[in-house]
Amino acid sequence: MAKPHAVMVPYQAQGHMNPMLKVAKLLYQKGFYITFVINESNKQRLLRTRGPSALDGLPSFRFAAISEGLPVPEEGKRQDTRVYCEALSRDTPLPFYRQLVDDLRSSANVPPITCIVCDGVMSFPLKVAKELDVPCALFWTPSACGFLCYSYFSTLVEKGLTPLKDESCLTNGYLDTVVDFILAIEGLKITEVKRAEVERLVRELMVGEKGKKMKAKAMEWKKAVEDAVTAPAGSSSMTFDKLVNETDPSQLDQRERAMAKPHAVIVPYPTQGHMNPMLKVAKLLYQKGFHITFVINEFNKQRLLRARGPAALDGLPSFRFAAIGDGLPVPEEGKRQDTRVCCEALSRDTPLPFYRQLVDNLISSANVPPITCIVCDGVMSFPLKVAKELDVPCALFWTPSACGFLCYSYFRKLVEKGLTPLKDESCLTNGYLDTVVDFILAMEVKRAEVERLVRELMVGEKGKKMKAKAMEWKKVVEDAVTAPAGSSSVNFDNLVNKVLLSKF
Repeated sequence: MAKPHAVMVPYQAQGHMNPMLKVAKLLYQKGFYITFVINESNKQRLLRTRGPSALDGLPSFRFAAISEGLPVPEEGKRQDTRVYCEALSRDTPLPFYRQLVDDLRSSANVPPITCIVCDGVMSFPLKVAKELDVPCALFWTPSACGFLCYSYFSTLVEKGLTPLKDESCLTNGYLDTVVDFILAIEGLKITEVKRAEVERLVRELMVGEKGKKMKAKAMEWKKAVEDAVTAPAGSSSMTFDKLVNETDPSQLDQRERAMAKPHAVIVPYPTQGHMNPMLKVAKLLYQKGFHITFVINEFNKQRLLRARGPAALDGLPSFRFAAIGDGLPVPEEGKRQDTRVCCEALSRDTPLPFYRQLVDNLISSANVPPITCIVCDGVMSFPLKVAKELDVPCALFWTPSACGFLCYSYFRKLVEKGLTPLKDESCLTNGYLDTVVDFILAMEVKRAEVERLVRELMVGEKGKKMKAKAMEWKKVVEDAVTAPAGSSSVNFDNLVNKVLLSKF
């Protein structure tokens, strides 16, 4: 419950909701809990077009649907814009919005509302913000061009230029009235916004010399906008950070909010088949509110940068990648790291000093919360030593499949029985490979039998039955993983709450 909670209330039209959704995502990345409000009409549209899970969201990013006192249009029809605008002007949705706020405040699993961000064309969320004594930011969703047009509506009305008094204004010369008060536009006549004139201007901008100059200027503006948005010292970036910090009533700055998170250091075995499952675990922990440091070696760092560009390891504010040396030379481009050498290095804890240095750097960093747990690959031991030194829990995660686990579990017995390693090359030709291995659960394996078994499973009757059974198992596994009371879901929550957060 340490997260600030922002309730996002967009005007319920696509051109307004998309920009508001981007702001919501930015706030989510800043550590906010998000409730994104939609009306029943858009809820039904989303469920029809994107399926029953369209509004599932994430644990800290939830969609909430409310009625706005208007009938839901029939399938395939849009909501009447005029009727919707009139309803907003009368604050028709206000009681439904108040009910949503009451539901959020009474929910045990939702942090207190700390701010509201609403569309600039609506006023009713301001009343609720005042009742809750929380700040409310009005977000203007149209483009700069749209904003300029809107900003002159009241002036046009004040000067009596609109609305037209009657139909005679269309023929009595009234449309030649000069509009001379719009910024950067001189001598504009009302008649100049006729449809035919718009088409001529568009063609000139598309293919004429004036259009070429405007395109060049537009590219300059695009670069300036990108710098403003993406650069840490960019005006938009700084303005957004200022908005976040000033509208969070808890007065926590970004560093303090980050420091309130548990911090998991994830250490996979440095090969793809181990890193991908570990990355999934890291994402799950991130969704649970953890700050993540995902450790990779220099070899994989270089591969990622070559394959995916210089931003491949940028991560998110609370999901960072950290590259360490592992005491091994980095292979040449296009070559893989020698698996045998890597395994030998891990067995001797060769990466340990590099890992200790990384931990020291994390501990001394001003913007990183204290390490509260370590999750490492089950085939490695050196992270256990560091966890013991830090007095934090360490969870060993076994990345291979159940089938792989079964194979690994019999390695020791194969050695004890003298079946491996092979004594010399003669074992390849003297019939030794036909030795029956009869102590592995549900398996009696000879090399020659493998091909026959594979063919039977691929095309035989036994294979069809096994495929049917596999689909049953798949359904069981999906329920275990996705259902709130599923065994895998419960086990993961127990891991998080009873082990990884035990020192937090």
